[in-house]
Amino acid sequence: MQQGSYQIKLYFKFLNFLGDNLGLHEILGFSPSFRVKHPCGICWISFDDINNVYCEDGVTLRNAENYYADVRELAHNVTEECVFHKGTLYRVYKNLCVDVMHDIFEGVAQYDLAKILHYYIYTKKHFTLKQLNDRILAFPYEEHENAPPTLSETNIKKKITLSCREMMTFVRNFTFLIGDLIPEDDDCWELVLHFKTMVDAIMDKVSDENHPNYLKILIQEYLSLLNEFFPKSMKPKHHHLIHYPRVLKRMGPLWNLSSIRYEGKHRESKQISRNAICKINVCHTIAIKTQLKLNYRFLNTDSCDFKILDYKHSGNKIKVADLPRANFPESVGAELEQLQWLLLFNKKINVGDIIIDYDSPVDPLFYEIKFLLLTHSESTVYVLVQMIECTYDLHFRAFMFCNYVNKYVCFSDDDLQSFSIVSKYEGKIRISNF
Repeated sequence: MQQGSYQIKLYFKFLNFLGDNLGLHEILGFSPSFRVKHPCGICWISFDDINNVYCEDGVTLRNAENYYADVRELAHNVTEECVFHKGTLYRVYKNLCVDVMHDIFEGVAQYDLAKILHYYIYTKKHFTLKQLNDRILAFPYEEHENAPPTLSETNIKKKITLSCREMMTFVRNFTFLIGDLIPEDDDCWELVLHFKTMVDAIMDKVSDENHPNYLKILIQEYLSLLNEFFPKSMKPKHHHLIHYPRVLKRMGPLWNLSSIRYEGKHRESKQISRNAICKINVCHTIAIKTQLKLNYRFLNTDSCDFKILDYKHSGNKIKVADLPRANFPESVGAELEQLQWLLLFNKKINVGDIIIDYDSPVDPLFYEIKFLLLTHSESTVYVLVQMIECTYDLHFRAFMFCNYVNKYVCFSDDDLQSFSIVSKYEGKIRISNF
């Protein structure tokens, strides 16, 4: 790197490996099978004890001493010493990694939600599979959400086979899909709420020193409840959860360790391979197609443009005097244009969305967007909001709309960057970390 008249050579430390569970086991020197006596690459737990251990306090963790003893004896699922120990500071027993995508959304959620739905549909008979599928089809998903497909009886009896993004949408809206059909005193509903709270904590984009301990409690409570309602149903992916608090403490927010972006890129290559007419030298075909797609993105500037601020004109003008009284700046002018929608940092904002101010000294403040307004010079966008009162519903674990307050506030597009903006469904405000 050139810095003025100096030429600087930068060296990077090899910090960690990211990947799915099978890939990590194969490349780091563990057995690729998870049906062995010791299936975990982080601890010595026995396969028979997976259903009985809910936190790391009950397991022997791998360390330098016992790891190298296992290398010599090829014991505890170790097949060879990790090749990346040579010439780097990386150590497989210290530089820990988990994959939320495969553990949660293509693992725990698929198994556990299937059991919960089977319990509600066939045991308790709170609703039918057709009712559930009708709600899945009719639910007003947000634009960025991948709507899940309808479910079959096989899905409910075994596991719900959805893609990661579809399962994220399903988990995010699960309580809203069926919550009104479940009685308030239903015991299994507590398991659903624990699961949703645990996933929210796992997916949190920021972490403080108390977060690992909080997550440890949530995971311990969830696994305990799961074994209570559905005994002997835990898989190795459930066991991986007990290591999440320690990995969070060492490596930071867990979603940053997910392999979802690499899987998405791999999916493109698989689609090209399937669609290729000529199967001779498929790798060459994939390389050419990938380069053509990348060139198209470079030439088509809109596809590479990260929209910090964008909007759609409606053509309708409104006088400031006709708007509800609010704290408009003096420079706003006498007339403003109404916008159909606003795009701020690639997030679409519509009239009717909810703004949440978490910096309030007591409780969060909630506002509903009434107008999206553009100044005559098109230099600033203003959002006129009305304050609303909300209560917290323990059954849905969501804030519920109560009534409007006769107070209007004007925010500029710069102000919105410090707020959370979410949507609401039938009066319930949808707040999620993912």
